Amino acid sequence: MKFTEYNDCCGCGACAEACPKNAIAIKTDEYGFAFASLNESLCIECNKCKNVCPVIKNDYISSFEKKAYAATSIDPSSKNSSSGGIFALLAKKVLNIGGIVFGTEMNENFDVKVIGISNENELIRLQGSKYVQSNMISSFKKIKESLQKNKTVLFCGTPCQVSALKNYIGNNENLFLIDIVCHGVPSNQMFKDEIAYFKKKYNDNLIDFKFRDKKYGHDTVGSLVFKNNKEKKLLPYNTPYYFFFLKNDIFRENCYNCKYANINRPGDITICDYWGIDKEEPEFLKICTDNGFVGISGIIINTQKGISFFNESKNNLFLKETTVEKIQKHNPNLTEPSKKGENYEIVRSIYKQNGWTGVGKYYRKKYRVNIFMRKIYDKTPTFAKKFITKLRTNK
Repeated sequence: MKFTEYNDCCGCGACAEACPKNAIAIKTDEYGFAFASLNESLCIECNKCKNVCPVIKNDYISSFEKKAYAATSIDPSSKNSSSGGIFALLAKKVLNIGGIVFGTEMNENFDVKVIGISNENELIRLQGSKYVQSNMISSFKKIKESLQKNKTVLFCGTPCQVSALKNYIGNNENLFLIDIVCHGVPSNQMFKDEIAYFKKKYNDNLIDFKFRDKKYGHDTVGSLVFKNNKEKKLLPYNTPYYFFFLKNDIFRENCYNCKYANINRPGDITICDYWGIDKEEPEFLKICTDNGFVGISGIIINTQKGISFFNESKNNLFLKETTVEKIQKHNPNLTEPSKKGENYEIVRSIYKQNGWTGVGKYYRKKYRVNIFMRKIYDKTPTFAKKFITKLRTNK
């Protein structure tokens, strides 16, 4: 029995945890992507794997009238978030009533995993963007055990992970689900290969990789953090991993056919960056900017439970009601899956033959002019950048 094909598998691991006979193992392919492997000799065809698989069971079409907001948290902890700090605020609500929050951590070894926390001091471990597929193995059972102890649980993850958990747990009033608008996920192996490059380049002093850092504003600019407390600005052209991520060149295969890249979401709440807010809600953006807020989130409420949960935290938010359509317009993955980038096939081929070193050489050779021009642009005074942007806009 094949419950899903290799190219369809999202690698969440729910099927392995649901199998009563341990007939399913999670393995990795040559690119580092996790996938489910079935031992047919152990399978009793109980279909529990099918019942939790987010690729097979994913119908969330609902007549519920969604609500949408532009928002940013006024809580000080939001400075550690990549956007408006909405997840952190909702997480604090759960932690303050003795609940458990599950989300994605990048640990000191640069392994990206789903973990649970029960203390507000640990919240920073789950904050910030990690553009890597997180390992969720064993989290399903831990969440189920927490719910059986009557704990309130909040889980935040990609829509396929949220869907898998929803299928695995079933209806439970103590489980709150947040799905993020996901563009696609590269493998943790590729990311760690990139880390190995930076560690070698900087004599193994690298201790953190921030994909986005608010001290540079609300953008895709991040930081490399070192043991000596020094940091280097991280722009997409600094790293082939980040560059190819933004170009849709290194996602797992099923991301390009994602069944969740639409407005029918599995979470009680959907969160994302409110890209395009300067066009859709310019007055709100000005007020936020004038008050020193950096980063504005788009929030879509998908269920009645989501509304109740969200309303209890609204007093700590600076927000404005907007429309789903406005948020959707500037977040393409609320309409359709990411399309394969022009480098997709060649990057996979090079990686398979020559590893990440080969991918880096290809990137630096093909985009050497772009890299040079971006370095010049990055050193350009702000007033000149604004003038250049204005000229481009008026073309």
